[in-house]
Amino acid sequence: MPMDRDDTPKTASPSRSFINHLLSELPVLISSNVISAKTADDIRRYYDSRAAGDRRNTAFIVFGIAGSVLVGLGIMLLIAYNWGAMTRSIKTVLTFALLAAGIAASAYAYFVKRSSRAWGESAGTVHFLFIGAVIAVIGQIYHIPADTGAFMLTWMLLAVPLVYLLNASAPALLYIVGITAWAGYAQSEGGHALIFWPLAAVIAWHFIRHFRENPYSVRSSFIAWGYSLAACVSIGISLEKVVPGLWVIIYSSYLAILFLIGGMWFEEAPTIWQRPFYIIGAIGTAVISLIFTFGDCWYNVGIHHYRAGGRFHSFAAIPDYILLIGLFSLAVHLFIVALRKHRRVIVLVFGALPFVTLGCYLLAMFKAPVHPISIFNLYSFVLGVAAIVHGIRYTRQGIVNGGMLILAVLIGARFVDMHMSLLIRAVIFLIIGASFLVTNAVLARMFKRGRA
Repeated sequence: MPMDRDDTPKTASPSRSFINHLLSELPVLISSNVISAKTADDIRRYYDSRAAGDRRNTAFIVFGIAGSVLVGLGIMLLIAYNWGAMTRSIKTVLTFALLAAGIAASAYAYFVKRSSRAWGESAGTVHFLFIGAVIAVIGQIYHIPADTGAFMLTWMLLAVPLVYLLNASAPALLYIVGITAWAGYAQSEGGHALIFWPLAAVIAWHFIRHFRENPYSVRSSFIAWGYSLAACVSIGISLEKVVPGLWVIIYSSYLAILFLIGGMWFEEAPTIWQRPFYIIGAIGTAVISLIFTFGDCWYNVGIHHYRAGGRFHSFAAIPDYILLIGLFSLAVHLFIVALRKHRRVIVLVFGALPFVTLGCYLLAMFKAPVHPISIFNLYSFVLGVAAIVHGIRYTRQGIVNGGMLILAVLIGARFVDMHMSLLIRAVIFLIIGASFLVTNAVLARMFKRGRA
């Protein structure tokens, strides 16, 4: 278990954006004789020491969780090593002893070390693992018929109280991973994964509460990463796909929502990894746009290819329509907000993905002469150029490299795309090359004006 380094009650920490703003105001306060230079130095040292303390606490929590997991796994392996020599009674006693150990650790963290985040996270994690181990081993001892879906779902539901009793985020992340895996298994077995959404909502309050306190804390960032990626996977798993191709609009809307939220309201994050919505939305938009430049996404889509019978259930497809309308409407709303208030080119270009996708979907459904492949080749090119221009303007080397990577993948994909004739590929290369020249001329003019 972790060392006891976090047992004193703490007041709520100010957000990183507040601290950065305060530190940026110190020169003004000094010049206005509001505070002395010595006081300003003391303020800087104070917040530097607090940041160092936060990093130490994070290290204690991480090492505590890792140590607890390794100890728990070691105990289970020792039991497994002597498993064949044990009687059924001894196996049962040892199995429930594991569960008792997990309960004891959680009780100690709750009643004695309640103010210690390291203890709560570590005890919750090892207790989470022991719950799954006990269920699996008891089933093996007494030869209970195996039901993987029921086992995973029971395990996850029994672990939910740990999240709230111990205020622990590591079990919350494990829970998100577990219900996502369950959803994939349930769908693969011919069941319905729609219950993933109410299951995910079970621990939503844990995330919301900490996100309100500090959206840039390590805890909030990790849970945001987990929720965003789990939803990204589970959207594809849970869709019934009765109307072929709706997934392109649903995924485009979801990724645009993440990008617009991250791009408009979470710019004060001290590091880039603390902006999960922005990162997942940006990378997802670039990747899915490049995927849409291939023809397989646009064959036989739309209401004319409605699927019925067999493993397709028209009633179960209702959530598909709910997701489509809900996500697209939210994406439209956020795009309008961005258009009115932010008006930055990169936000508008990346946020326009759902509109481009919807237009291409209609073109493919009605067999229009303009093919979606051509539109998404152009759109992907615009994405890359927008990222490069934004990165140069705000001196963000990572964004510039990301834009260059989009263009490089786009060009490489078109060069090896055997579904396109040589003539079409030649025209695309000419358009992209001309666009490069025009972009280079525009950037040169921008830099010239900047030097002037």
